[in-house]
Amino acid sequence: MVRVLAICLFFFSASFTLVTAQTRNTPESQTKDFYSWYLKAMAKGQDPTKNKTVIKSYLSLRFSRWHYSKPGRKPNSDVFFNSRDWNAAWADNIEVTEAVYITDNNAALHVMLSAPPEEFVMKLLVNLVKERGKWKIDGVKGSFD
Repeated sequence: MVRVLAICLFFFSASFTLVTAQTRNTPESQTKDFYSWYLKAMAKGQDPTKNKTVIKSYLSLRFSRWHYSKPGRKPNSDVFFNSRDWNAAWADNIEVTEAVYITDNNAALHVMLSAPPEEFVMKLLVNLVKERGKWKIDGVKGSFD
C-alpha cells in the first residue's frame, strides 16, 4: 500500500512540475520574467547585460548575437526599452498584455513600464520566437499607439 501511494505521489508531482513548466513557457511569462529580472538588476546598480548566461536564456540566438555585436551596442539607448532614461519603479510596475499576435513559432505582445503616481508609461512592442521549445525575445520596439 505504501509503495502504491509513493508511486502515485511521484507521478502526481512529476505531472504538476511538467504542467507548471509548460504554463511558465508562454510569451507573456517569459517577457515578464525577463523585464522583472533586467530592471531589478538595474535598480541594484548592476549591468544585467554583463550576465550573458542569464540574458541569453531570454533572448533568441539572432537577437543575442546582434545585441552583443558592435552595431547592437547603442551608447545613447537601452535596446530593451529604447531609451537611455529609465525609472527604478518600473521593476515593480510591469504590465504585459496577452499576445497580440501568436503562431506556433512567433508572437508579439505589448509591455508597459510605469512609475506611479506619474502618468508617463514606457510602451514597448516585444517580438518573440520559439527556439528549442522555449519562447525567446527577438526584438523590441518603442512606443505603440
